[in-house]
Formats: sequence, C-alpha cells, structure tokens
Amino acid sequence: MGFLDFFQKLWSNEPENDTSNPVTSLKRPEISAPSKPPVRIDQVSGYFLRLLQRNELVEVTFTDPSFVKILKSELKTVTLDGETTRQLFRLGNKPLSEQPKDQPPQPLNLIISAVTMLDSSGKGKGLVLLAGQLTHEGKLSFELDLGVNPWIPSERLSTPNGIDHPVMVGNLSRFGAFTVGDYFPRLAQLVNPLKELTLAEEMFTCVSGSDLSAFKSRVEKDNPDYAVDVDHYYVLPATRIVASRAIQDLYSHLTSEDKSVLFTRMFRGWEHPRIRADELSSPAVFLDSALRSCGNMSDGFPLTRSQRTALHATIQSDDGEVTAVSGPPGTGKTTLLQAVVANLITRHAIEGIAPPVIVGTSTNNQAVTNIIESFASVTKTDFGPLDHRWLPTDGSNDAPLQGLAVFCPSQARFKSARKKYLVDTTAKAHTYTTYSDPAYIATATDYYLTRARRFFPAAATVTETRAQLHDELTQVDRIRVALLTAMAESPHNDVNRMLQLNAARLKKFPFFKDDQRIDEIASCSTLAELDELLDVTVRYVEFWLAVHYFEAEWLELGERKGFIHEEDRWKNDRLVMNQYWEQAPLITPCFVMTCYQVPRYFRLFTPGDSPNDYDFRRIDLLIVDEAGQVDSPVGLANFSLAKRALVVGDEKQLSPVWSLDEETDRAEANEFGISEEAWRNQLRPRGLTGSHPSSLMRVASAASKYAYGNPGKEHNGLFLSEHFRCHPQIIGYCNELLYDGLLEPKRSPEDSKLAGISDPFIFQEVPGSADSRSGSSRRNETEAVSISRWILDNFNKYFEIYNEQEEDPNKKVPADKIIAVVTPFSAQARLIKKVLKREALLRNDDGDQPDQIWKKITVGTAHVLQGAERPIVLFSPTYGENSPRSSFIDSNLELINVAVSRAKDMFMVFGAINRWDTGAAFEVMSKYATRQSELPDVQEPSLVPEVEEDSVDVEPPTAPEVVNPPTPPISVSTLIKRWREEGVLTATDSSLTAKDLNKRLHVAGILAGKPGAWVPTAVGKSVGVVEDPGVDKTGRHYVAIKYTEGAQELLKTLYLTGQL
Repeated sequence: MGFLDFFQKLWSNEPENDTSNPVTSLKRPEISAPSKPPVRIDQVSGYFLRLLQRNELVEVTFTDPSFVKILKSELKTVTLDGETTRQLFRLGNKPLSEQPKDQPPQPLNLIISAVTMLDSSGKGKGLVLLAGQLTHEGKLSFELDLGVNPWIPSERLSTPNGIDHPVMVGNLSRFGAFTVGDYFPRLAQLVNPLKELTLAEEMFTCVSGSDLSAFKSRVEKDNPDYAVDVDHYYVLPATRIVASRAIQDLYSHLTSEDKSVLFTRMFRGWEHPRIRADELSSPAVFLDSALRSCGNMSDGFPLTRSQRTALHATIQSDDGEVTAVSGPPGTGKTTLLQAVVANLITRHAIEGIAPPVIVGTSTNNQAVTNIIESFASVTKTDFGPLDHRWLPTDGSNDAPLQGLAVFCPSQARFKSARKKYLVDTTAKAHTYTTYSDPAYIATATDYYLTRARRFFPAAATVTETRAQLHDELTQVDRIRVALLTAMAESPHNDVNRMLQLNAARLKKFPFFKDDQRIDEIASCSTLAELDELLDVTVRYVEFWLAVHYFEAEWLELGERKGFIHEEDRWKNDRLVMNQYWEQAPLITPCFVMTCYQVPRYFRLFTPGDSPNDYDFRRIDLLIVDEAGQVDSPVGLANFSLAKRALVVGDEKQLSPVWSLDEETDRAEANEFGISEEAWRNQLRPRGLTGSHPSSLMRVASAASKYAYGNPGKEHNGLFLSEHFRCHPQIIGYCNELLYDGLLEPKRSPEDSKLAGISDPFIFQEVPGSADSRSGSSRRNETEAVSISRWILDNFNKYFEIYNEQEEDPNKKVPADKIIAVVTPFSAQARLIKKVLKREALLRNDDGDQPDQIWKKITVGTAHVLQGAERPIVLFSPTYGENSPRSSFIDSNLELINVAVSRAKDMFMVFGAINRWDTGAAFEVMSKYATRQSELPDVQEPSLVPEVEEDSVDVEPPTAPEVVNPPTPPISVSTLIKRWREEGVLTATDSSLTAKDLNKRLHVAGILAGKPGAWVPTAVGKSVGVVEDPGVDKTGRHYVAIKYTEGAQELLKTLYLTGQL
C-alpha cells in the first residue's frame, strides 16, 4: 500500500468527528479536582507551544513582480540556475552583486507554492506551501515539521464553525490525519530529489481528495473568476510570519518551572467547593465588599445587581485568583470593566502606593478596540471642574487629555491607531516620551495648577496639591465607609441622623457643594439603595481625586528629572522596566493590546547567551474581553505575567476558530505524555485543549471559585443578567434558546422608535425559496433578492425615523448604522452584497435612493457583527424549501444568538416556508416572531439572474410567483452599462461598445445581418432576443434588437465563461 493510499484508508476509517481557603457554607458542594493532577504544568506548556506552532497556517499572496514562477517540468534538481538565483536575491533586497566579498552571503528565506489559485487580476494565493532557504549557489533546502511545514492555509480548510471562502481545499480533519503520520519514512522512500515538494503535493492530494488536475478542473468549472496553476512553482523571497512567536517564547520559559500562582490556578482549576454567586449578596459579604468599593467612572447610572456582584467578586479576590464573568450581549460588560478599573486606581491612591498596571487584551481586533474605547475617553462631553484630566493633550492649548489607556498595537495597525488613541511601543518612543518631554511638563504644570486651584487655592506647587488631594481623598473615603457602616449597623432610629450627619460632612467639600444628590443620602432606606447612590456621587468623586493624585506624581517626576533617560528607553532590562512600570501608569494605568503583543512588553533582556527572562506577576490586573473567542493556547501563557485576572466573555456567542480537529489535537497531547484519559477527562472539560469546545472563557470559568444558575443547571463563574440593548421580545428568544431564562430584559417596549410601526420580531416567508451549494458554503438568490428589495423599499422610511424625527443630535443614527444583514454563510453574504448593488443601480433613475446605498448596509456572517449593534437586523437563513432541515444553524445556535442579539428594535427573518417551527432554532423562534406570508409594499419584478464568483453547477432557484408584468427587454447599450456597473466586464473590455458586442453576438450565432441591420437568428429568438418596433422623434419607423431577462442571463453566462 502506498503512502497516500494509507492515509486515504486512515481517513475513511476515522470516526466522526496558590491555594485559597475553602468555603464551607455552600448550598451545593462540588466534586473537586485531584490535588495532584495527573498532568503537569510543563506538559501542558509544551503541548500548547506545539499547538501554536501548528496553528500558524498562514496564507501567502503572490503578486507581480515580487515572485518568480518556475515550470515544474524544468526543475529537476534542488539547484536553481544562476539567473533565477540572482533574480530571487534581488527580489529579496539582497542582490548578490552587493554582498561582501570576504564572506559568503546569508541564505535567502523562501516560500514556495506548489498549487496556486489566481483571481481575475492575476493575484495568486498559495494553496499548499513550503518554507525553505536558497543559498547564493542556488541550492534549495527545506526543514520539514509535522503539520507546520509544508502546510495548507487555515483559510482553505473547512471547519464546522469557520468561514468558507469561494475556493476551499478540503476538511481540516483530513489535514490533521495526514500530519499525524510520519513524514520521514515516506521521505526516505522517495527517489525524487525534490521530495519535500513532492510531499507537499501528496499532502494537497490527500486533503483535497483529488489529484492536482482534477482539483484544477473542478475549481475552474465552479468558479469562473478563478484559475488554478498546478504546473508551476511560485517562489517568493519571504520569511514566514509567525504571529504567535512571542507567546511561543513565553511557553518555552514556562516549560521549565512554574512562574506564577495565577497561571497555576488557570491550569489546575478551582479545587475546592464553589461559592454560589448569590452568597456575595448576603448582608455580611455585601457590606464588606461595599466598604472596599471606592471608585466609579460614571455619575450617570449605578451598577446593576449582577454588575455589582461581579465587581465585588473582583475586588474581594486575592493574588492568584481569576474572576470569570459570563456577559451575554447588552448586559453592560464595558460598565463592569470601567468600575473594576476605577476601583483599582482609587484603592492604590488611597493607600499611597504605586499606580496599578492594568492590561486589557483579547485576540480579535473588535474586542481590543472595544477595550481601548472604554478607557480612551473617560471625560464626559459636559465635564465639570473636577471630572476631566488636569493634564493637556500634547499640542493643544486647552483640550484636556482624554483617556486613561495607551494602545500598544502591532506594527501593522500602528499608523491608523495613533490617529485616534494614545499609543506606544516597547521602545517607549511615543506616549511616554511625548508626555515626559520637559517642554510638555512645563506647560502641563501650569495647566494642572490652574485647574487645581479651584479646589485647593492655597496650594502653590504640584507637591502641595498632591498632598492635599490625598488628604481629602482619604477623608471622603472615611465618610463613605461611615455611611455604609451606619446603614448596616446602627439602630434603626439612629440611621437617619447618622446619614444626615455624614452627608453634611460631604457637603463641606467643594466637590459636593452643588451636588443635590448628596441630600438624598439621608432618605435611603436600605444598604443596597445607599450603595447605588454612592456609585454616582462619592465613588465618582473619589475616582477623579485619585486620577489627579497620580497626575501630580507624573508632573513631580518631570520636575525632578526622574524619567528614564532617552538613551535608555529602548532597553528592556529589569532596571529600566522596573522604572517604566512604576512611572507610565501614573498617566495611563491601562495598557491595551492583543494577546500576541502582551509577552513582548513584559520580556526582560538578560546578558550573554541566557534566554530572555520575563517580568512575571508584574501586571496587577489582567483583563481579557471576549474570552469565549480566545483560543486557550493563545491566551493562557499571559496569565503567568499577572497577579489577578478578570475574564469576561460568553460561550453562547462565537467560539474560537480552531486550527485542529479533535483527533489531531489528542495525538499532539500524547506526544507530551498526556494520556487520552487525561486529555478527555482532565483537560478537555476545562477548555485546556486546542480544538472544540475549548476557549479561554471555559478555562477561566473552571478556575473561578464562584458558580451561578438554576438548581441542577449550575455553571462556573458569574453571570451578568440585566439586558438593556434589545426589545424584550427579541432578547426573549435568545433567553429561552440558550440562557436558561437567566437574562432579565430591562428595556421597555415603549422605548423602541418602532413601537406601533413595526413588530419587533418578524418571520417573513419567502415563497419559492431554494438554496444551492457553493463549494462548502450555501447561497439562496430568492432570499437575497427579497432582502435587497425590502431594504430599497424601506430604507428611507427608517432613516427618517432614526434621524429626521429624532431631535437629540446625539441620538441620531448614521445611515450606515441603521440596517445590517446577517447570514450563516459567507457565499450568501457575498451574493446579497452583489444583488443589493445591482437592484439599487437598476432603481437609480428614481432618484429616491441614497447615493450608493449598498455601502451603507453591513452585510456578513455573525463574525462581522460580533460586538456591534443595529436598530434593525435582517437575517437570511439561506436554507430553502428544498432543504428539509437547517442543520448548520441548528448545530451552531451561537451564530443565530449573535445575529438576533445585534438587533435593538427589529429582527426580521426572510426564510423559506418550511423553516417555520422546524428545528431547534426555528421552533423557539415561532414563539416570539410574527409570521408574515406576503412582503408588504414590495414591487415584484422577475429575478435578474446573477453569476456569483463562487457559484457551482446547480439548478437555479425557483423564482417566486410573479403577479406584476415582467421587466421589459433592454437594448445592448443598456446591457453593457449594467455589466459595467456590476463589475462584470473584464479590464480589457472596459471600453466595450454596442458595436463591438453586436459583432461578437454575430460570431456566436445570436445575431444575423450586418451593422445597422441586425436581426435575431432562430437561436437568438429561442433564448429571448426580440425585435421591438418603434418610432423616432422624426416619425421614422425602426426595429430595435432587445434582450429579455432570459437572454440577459444567457449572454452574461457566455461572457463570463469566455464564450462571448
């Protein structure tokens, strides 16, 4: 049996796929994990390091003139000819003619594609790749690595929860099955000198399930816009990008010894009985937490009950503990994060210790952007004399510094990020350097003292101001403690008097002089009511006093020239970094970056040949947002750098896109001595793997000491329950579908701008709906047309509601933020975009549509809208009447949860009739949605067929019954105009004229005659080419050749397939 046959047989036989004090007063004990787990930390670190190496299945683009194309039949040995070698070194910016003569040139790193996909512009994407090196003598060499080199890009491997592209190679499981085998025995059997490249091609054949020629034929048939080159090697001078390199280096350090109590806790999980979340609300625990809670970033709204519970859990946590909070959509995760950060900053100021180092992180750009937005502007628009930064923005005469956070982006995002946020790098060359400049310090000192004198008129210097700030901060905090203690402990008849007394003490401070809410303190009747009032009054003031306290320390550093010397700022040795982390948080205590960036900022230089060390436990609080989307191996290592962590996410929303299937994942674990039993029973339930269903949120929840939920359905961690975003009928669906009824809708139905205008949840039947396969994806043109026409018919009405009828300018909704369209399938998303543009262009003559309306509608899969919201969301299930079940939706309920929970006022499903009340998702939907059988106010011209770039050979969808007259035929000039607007024409035909196209139609047998006297042939008439008599302005009769919709479809197909 050959090697390839063996793997194909293997594939066919595969099955389908620090110790804290224990709490004794629990309502529900839980069986704890063994005190000595069978898996060691160094084993998991090594295993996760290996998973990260395997996950780097990057896509590589080949664009002229950056690469060399070599005909496979002409490459017989591993040595390239001299001219090709010199050309590659030139392209790699290492021309051999400029190399030193006294030493041989360094080898050139290369990436070679053995199968390349080309789009219509000629840009290539490698479908199977091999990294290697080329010497100056032309010799190629390759270092093989199981599952790493060679590789197939992860974008081209289908997974149950991944996004499919028009061209996919095969299933991720096939790739895994191939790579768990032993390359090297097979390599030894090969006699081909280019055996590594041969092996890459065998991998491709195994994963795709077809040989190279068959794959090429299939792709080019199904996708006319793409070509596949299997006859050439595409050779690019480039070094393979390894995004997780910094995390891999950190894991290498963690394999030798345990560096952090928190990292150990995440690995081992919580090993004692868990505390039920409601115990945090018991009188004694609540009071203790309220006494510790000393700062808040908002004076508008107090925390909700569940937000307060999560805050109390975080501030009660000890070093080495993680607080895991499940935050469903619209439950105020941002408010919670702001409250936690405000408390930590304020507590450090009260105690007179160094400011906290707070790191906010996640893996996807949207989540990181959400974090930086949370802290980039903490100053209100209508700020007062206290609640704004007393430091100016650099380069501004009067504008205060806005944020408390510095963004540490990757190099690729740096240029765009610096336009919006404070930014910095490991070289400390931006925010730290700019705001420590002597000229800035001088200006900022005057700016600071001018604002401080409104409260501290006797303070002549920054140092005197800081002393008075700290004194008054501690006094205010003692009054806050006295208020809470009085409410909790004083006899009932003394409570009012004690509250009045302490409120009067507060009114003596200038910060509270004009705040009438302080007078309401005496009327509070419960501890919870008082605590809420303190959130928006006393704690808010304490937070700003703390901010100004640390600002003063920053200015004092400048006065005594205590900043890191400029010539040392690029360094990352322990001495310099100790200084940096003690100083930088004075002005920006929050540092926001992706998980991939975090190890770079806490790596320490060590002299000699010693490996780099790390500043373990430097981070006072590590915040991970959208942790349900963070792959465990990517996020876990960073916990070794922190003392405590707050992890927020939702496993009921989008999960990570895993790069390994379960079988391959388990095989990799086995290589590090982790048995299958340990993998299944110890690691997998706690999310400590690299395949479904792992996530960092699951790991953190397993490490949390809290539990929530209904009896018999308890979950680890804490839960934010109050929902404010969606209409109650909309979020009610999600609540029943996935959240066990734990969500508490807090938004009134009357708050919707569509109350009395539109139902909040609509199931719109689409008669004649039919779906078809598009590679590994699906598409449904009937739904796409129905949705597009609904948008065009209704957009102006809803734009008026959300803009012209809205008096408050801050509440107006921009045109591009009103409507979104979500679908489970990327092929359907692409089709909807095209159909919407086409339909809009056809209506352009009306003059009623906004300019380029298709650019104002967000269309995509649930991944596109994760973390966003819209007043109106339309949903295309895509499965038509020809599909009895919507299996992908029903097996991925998280996707529809994301889609539905994006909608604030209206969620509208455009679905086949048989979707209603069928399957897990739609059975629940039938309880909440209003069913509509007809599209209201929609013109129903016949479908204009569309050739999509990723369409396949399938029967066209059944068109709905048409009650209106068909669209009239069009002239060849109009046809060309439409093709140009839709992007159908190739670059060479950008100036195509009617005369040119008529000649081609003549050659194709559609027209007969001559220019000026064309007539349709019998074939032309049979496909819908008609003669349309008319009279011109002079009264002369003529006959025009026109094309019905059927003819238009045929001509477009002929053109796109190169036959016209």
